[in-house]
Amino acid sequence: MSIVFVIKLIFSQICIREEVRAARTIDEVTESHPMYMAIAVHYVRPKQVNYVKETLQTVIREVIEQEDLDLETDPTVVCSSIMLNIHC
Repeated sequence: MSIVFVIKLIFSQICIREEVRAARTIDEVTESHPMYMAIAVHYVRPKQVNYVKETLQTVIREVIEQEDLDLETDPTVVCSSIMLNIHC
């Protein structure tokens, strides 16, 4: 482990403890938007993007390349299409 990672980990633990200590109720802890979370998201997000891309890329391509793919979002058109398919 690098020293920078260890320092970030210790800093995160201290921030979490202080956030919990300052809260008057458990709801304040679970519903708040703490500063340490914003920092953690910026640190973790690039790694998550690569993981999701590698994991779902094949499946997404298979779906997108389907010739009968219909991306209609108008509820009335979708409902009409379903009704037509049921009666056929």
